[in-house]
Amino acid sequence: SIGTPRRGPGDEMDPSAVHMIPKVRAVSHTRDFSAEFEVGNLLAALSANTQVSQDNINFRELVGPIAAVGDYRFEFRLVYGVEKTGALKKDQDIGMYVCRTDSSNGSAFARYEVQVLNRDWPVKHRKLAAQQYRAFHEASSDGASSWGWCPSFDGGNPIIGLNLTKILDTSQGWLHNGALRIICTISIVMGLDRIEPAEDEDDAQQEVCDSYKHLLQSKLFADLTLKVGNEHFLVHSLVLAARSRVFCDMLSPAMQKGDGEKEVSIADVDADAMRELIAFFYTGDFKRELLESDSSTLALLQAAHRFGASPLVTKCIAALTERFTVETVSERLELADLIGCADFKEQCLEFMRQQMPEVQETASYLGLVERRPALLHDVVAAMAGPPYKRCRRSTGGASDDSKGRS
Repeated sequence: SIGTPRRGPGDEMDPSAVHMIPKVRAVSHTRDFSAEFEVGNLLAALSANTQVSQDNINFRELVGPIAAVGDYRFEFRLVYGVEKTGALKKDQDIGMYVCRTDSSNGSAFARYEVQVLNRDWPVKHRKLAAQQYRAFHEASSDGASSWGWCPSFDGGNPIIGLNLTKILDTSQGWLHNGALRIICTISIVMGLDRIEPAEDEDDAQQEVCDSYKHLLQSKLFADLTLKVGNEHFLVHSLVLAARSRVFCDMLSPAMQKGDGEKEVSIADVDADAMRELIAFFYTGDFKRELLESDSSTLALLQAAHRFGASPLVTKCIAALTERFTVETVSERLELADLIGCADFKEQCLEFMRQQMPEVQETASYLGLVERRPALLHDVVAAMAGPPYKRCRRSTGGASDDSKGRS
């Protein structure tokens, strides 16, 4: 086949020529698994456990979450030291590792992560993650089928600085009502697509986005001015109406009248957030750095939710959820309820359900109770879980329990 001419090392390429370069694409498929490993009544659980770790009698291990993905099976295991008598070696740092236990042939490639949660989250919690995808060989082979931070490995390193003395000291914050909580995550490579010529569809879609970006920047044929605070945004009513049902309903009367240039004032929206929302409607993109701080993310969330930009709402919620703390989640819940964003509200309530003992001690939660007592109903409902459904009984009076609960 004929490719592009060879260029010298110092030559610069004309950006317009990029579309002429032959391209190929290789796509890997991964599947992710995440679960929480909660060891309740930790001291008793560790003391009663007798499973030896890695044939090393100086260590015990507890099997945690099991990731069964396709033909692969991985187990997360918590490791801790013991004396010859079997008593806990409390000054020994604990460990966590991932073990492949399936019998399928060939190596499996996976990337794993563990987070030991602290009540002072996320300031003090411990997060360890593999920096690359590692090969987990068959359990019966001579290669490594286990990876992680494990003191029972030959020459292995533990989770440095985290031992049972610290964990069992309730003032250190590692116990949650007597339980140790660890988030376990693994991403497994399921296959690699055969390499084939890349299609031109992505280029065509990008060209459309670039054209709309130019249209927005040039203001050519713009017929609508949005007034947001002291800012004025000159835009195209047809573009906004096509991209947002809210704008469509808002602008329809004026569009039907065939008026010339129109002007709409929008209150209670941040001007910078509105600028990025408009850019998103034109190009499907926005400045990602706005998601790096809570204040700008919250402003963008309010604008996106108000004008029905669902993909942007999802991105904002994901960014905010990653930064939840026990001190801020009550304020986030109040805002979610105020703007009527059900998805964000659900994420807030789920975090509060998991961290309620710590959340209810914060000043922000007490302020929520004082300002919005009606929200306590939602908090209580989240703590209680879904309502219990009674089983119907047969007309003959026999119980339907043998058929299971709904």
